[in-house]
Amino acid sequence: MVALAFSSCPAMADMADNGGSFLAAGVDNGKVGVSVSIAGALTPETMKALSSGTPVTFTYVIQVNKERFLFWDRTAKQVVVKRVVKYDALKKQYLAWEKRDDEKSEDEIDFLAELKDVEYKNTDEKTVNGPSTPTAPTTGGNDTPAVLEPLILPTTREMEEWVNTTGKVDLGTARSLGAPGDYYAQARLKVKSMNPSPPMTYILFFISYLDLDTGWLQSGSFHVAHEPGPTPPGRRQSVQ
Repeated sequence: MVALAFSSCPAMADMADNGGSFLAAGVDNGKVGVSVSIAGALTPETMKALSSGTPVTFTYVIQVNKERFLFWDRTAKQVVVKRVVKYDALKKQYLAWEKRDDEKSEDEIDFLAELKDVEYKNTDEKTVNGPSTPTAPTTGGNDTPAVLEPLILPTTREMEEWVNTTGKVDLGTARSLGAPGDYYAQARLKVKSMNPSPPMTYILFFISYLDLDTGWLQSGSFHVAHEPGPTPPGRRQSVQ
């Protein structure tokens, strides 16, 4: 039977005292879960960039590693949870999006279509019998993913809470990690600003003038012991 519930690193108390960061990881009902909260991402520089209307990305890189003796620890699973926040000065609210990928790198995950969609809608709202508006973005198709609708965060406090915490991130089954043994999770948060090029259209290459990295935060160990196979016919399963 796979165990345990979430466990916290002994050093977490020190981290909480120094800003409220924590990382918990474990197995619950055969599913691996990680929960991350990293404080300090919303520095004065970050808030200044957001208030100017510059989109800012918040990228959580989460890994689950297997502890090994005499060898380097092995990364059994990695997931990237990437978010972008943009302040809408017209409506005085924050627009936010999130994408997760188990295969792509953080640089391969972008929000260009979503930002272009917001730009198109805002321009359309302000234009009445004026110049033609920008071309509407493609919304789905065989090769084009649908444009995500933004999460609306009306207040700065709600935005801060959303940015600083991932909630529980499901990393799949414990069996998918590989061999039974002791594992631990680690996570880091990277904050970057995206530079819009005139006239406020976004290009694929980001020129980042805000570039923060929290470094790795590590959880305590949790044990994975795979569930036993099915009981052979005619044999009664023992009850402890």
